[in-house]
Amino acid sequence: MNQNHLFNFLQPFSPLINLFIIFTLFCLERKILAVDSHYTACNVSTTCGSQEIKFPFYIPDQQESFCGYPGFELFCRNNKTLILTLPNNDDYTRQNYTIQEIFNQNQSLRVSNSVVLDAEESCCIPPIENISIPYDRFKLASNQRKLFLLSRCNLTDAKEFSQHKVNCSGKKMDNSVLALFGDDPVLGNASEKCREAVVAPVDVGEEGGVEHMLRRGFVMEWMANNCSFCEASGGICGFDKSTYHFECFCPDGPHASHCVPKDMVGARKNINAESDHSSEYFPQWIYRRLELDEELGFWSSMNENDEERARKMIIVGLWCIQTHPSNRPPMYRVVEMLKGNLDALEIPPKSFLSSPPRPPADANIDFDSSSSLIL
Repeated sequence: MNQNHLFNFLQPFSPLINLFIIFTLFCLERKILAVDSHYTACNVSTTCGSQEIKFPFYIPDQQESFCGYPGFELFCRNNKTLILTLPNNDDYTRQNYTIQEIFNQNQSLRVSNSVVLDAEESCCIPPIENISIPYDRFKLASNQRKLFLLSRCNLTDAKEFSQHKVNCSGKKMDNSVLALFGDDPVLGNASEKCREAVVAPVDVGEEGGVEHMLRRGFVMEWMANNCSFCEASGGICGFDKSTYHFECFCPDGPHASHCVPKDMVGARKNINAESDHSSEYFPQWIYRRLELDEELGFWSSMNENDEERARKMIIVGLWCIQTHPSNRPPMYRVVEMLKGNLDALEIPPKSFLSSPPRPPADANIDFDSSSSLIL
């Protein structure tokens, strides 16, 4: 769009709408109607079975890696079972955990050891390994306990441990297995009589035996940026590997934490194109009113907070259309100014831009009070 076409396009609109268009063209430095590629890539619903996959999780063969957080890769087995892989205690091997449910509202999920779920019912305690929870990403939720499974035990004349014997589906076992919680006072003595031990986190929120607890699994909370603020602003959460930081992908590009809050701004009274210094180019028109603290044409129904927000966006817009490129703020600075205090914003230098062609003298254009703009 060349300059003459742009001026012709702007003439039928109110000054505040002109500001919004100029803000979009010059500040975002993107083509009109262009949508950020990261936003487009991550704004696609991804499911495995009945579970929707949202940040910080992602499925590598279905989503771009920047749609999730490092270390939160998931795998969809047979298009219905969601798998999280966690390291074993030796830090060299890994074990699959089946995700039973994801609770996005409080950043937690319930998982069960896949070996336990896949084992035949006749197998009482499957060959599971000690888990090593990566505490830079996850932590056990409250009310989760450590269950010690002791096997290959010599329990001759050891009646004190009889209540801890695992009785799988009512069957007695010759090679006894003991199950004790970590705070059980007899755990030390029991460990001396058994050759092998495995620690399994369990959720003790419901009644049930050892088999039930192992199948029910345990709840972990994840530690990654909360996505609710970004989503509430219309963005999609993601991750920038170049800076190794969380990003909020918005239609107009990535932002630090959320999309630009939403140049309601509108005109309060009729504005005649042939009066009130109409020969001024709009940035000069609005600049003079800011400088003199004059009326900016806001709706009378706007409260003090709305007017302050609108003034802030107008000042930022004037910074973004500075004629000298070095005076135009980068996008991260634009976000900082929009989020900051109005009193801290400095009115930018005047932009000595040429005025657009004036309409013919007989074209008395009015902009009525119905003109409005959603920012």
